[in-house]
Amino acid sequence: MDVNLPEDRYLTFVDINPVGLNYTIEPNTITVGESSHTAEINWETLIESDRSTKEFEGKKVTFQRPQLIAGKSATLSFDLNNETPLPYLGALGHVVVLDENGKQFLHVHPTSNDQTVFEANFPSAGFYKLWAEFNFSDTGVMHFPFAVKVFSNE
Repeated sequence: MDVNLPEDRYLTFVDINPVGLNYTIEPNTITVGESSHTAEINWETLIESDRSTKEFEGKKVTFQRPQLIAGKSATLSFDLNNETPLPYLGALGHVVVLDENGKQFLHVHPTSNDQTVFEANFPSAGFYKLWAEFNFSDTGVMHFPFAVKVFSNE
């Protein structure tokens, strides 16, 4: 598959689980063109301006933002505006999470086959970006991005 990306620096992750082997998900950097990617993200501003409801192509998803504490299990719930997604890669949805440094990658599935509720454990305090992925019958797989802050457990 060909993908046209604008010049920039990208992080990619290979999320596999080989049978009988230990595998650590680590970032792989891809640079397209002459990128001099040095822009710093103002995470506080990003979190403050991030809406809990995202709407794309007529699909609306609301993230029920819990307080997130490092090292403690957190329930991540998504309201899909009375729509039921189709299974996608063996699950009703997927949530992928990346920390502010691009080092910690999480991938979680729903806790059941009939609700878009996920359990995640954020390993450390800081800022994270998460993408909730759902497969709709009329639009296919869609990604809904959210920015979150995880607080220290102290």
